[in-house]
Formats: sequence, C-alpha cells, structure tokens
Amino acid sequence: MREHHVRNHNPDVFWPDLPDTKENGNISIWNEHHSLELAPSLVLRVISNVIGHKDVKIERLEVILTDGRIVQEMNQRWKSADYETDVMAFSLGSSTEIDAEVYVNLDFARKYCTQYQATFEEEACRYVVHGLLHIMGYEDDTPESRQIMRKLEDQYLEQFDFTDI
Repeated sequence: MREHHVRNHNPDVFWPDLPDTKENGNISIWNEHHSLELAPSLVLRVISNVIGHKDVKIERLEVILTDGRIVQEMNQRWKSADYETDVMAFSLGSSTEIDAEVYVNLDFARKYCTQYQATFEEEACRYVVHGLLHIMGYEDDTPESRQIMRKLEDQYLEQFDFTDI
C-alpha cells in the first residue's frame, strides 16, 4: 500500500525551478524504504535531465524507492531470476511516451556505493537513470549495450554535485 510521502504530481507546481520537460504528465515519487531516503527534488531533477535530452513525453511515471527484498521478489516473479538487482522497470507505454514504474533498490545503492566510489545518492540516482533508459528501449544484455548504458548514465549524472547533498 502506497501511503507515505506522495511527493509530486506536477513538477512545475512543487519545484518551479526544474527545467522544462516537454509537457509532461504525472510524475510520482514514493519513498517506501523503512530507513533510507532519497530527496524527491533530486530524483525529479535527474528525471528532468534525462527526459529533457530525449524526444519523449511522460504520460505517467512512478519512481518507487524501496528495499532489496521487494526488488528481488519482483525480479524472481517477473524475470524468473532469483538474485538481488539494482532496479526494476516496467513500461506500459512506448519508447517515446512513458507510462511506467521504476523500482529503485536503496539497499543495493547503500551496499555498492563505496565499491564504485560514489555517494549513496549518486548510486541511487544512477539506478533511476538506468531504469529510465530501460523504459526508453535501451538494453544491457551484452557487453556493448552495457557500455552504452553506462556512458549515458555517466553523461546524465555528471552535472550533479552529489557532495553537497
């Protein structure tokens, strides 16, 4: 049940300083983790940065910040893969019109951020970008496609100063 921290339904009303994102629809961020949190304003800026560089429109986008158990259960149920993963993305739209849910594993970000020499926030935002890229049609099932996605993730995240968060 989603009942805590409904942070946004119209980014222009709540955060008017966000860049314009091509007449986007409903964006919601849900923090469902019991102890870890990621600032909704940061998540919205990351979304805006990715969407602003692509020819896509958001009809509906829900980003659910959750724990490893939930994401692993989803991975097992929907992909028959019984292992932890960073993000699960489900699209009901197309690569140009987003109607999707992105589940971000905050436990995974906390666990692996130091290994990748990143802050918790930077690693978690990388998963948001990664999920959005999947929704827009990018895959990471080959070494070449993983390299492309990693380069895009780096490109979208390089403008943020995660040390000030």
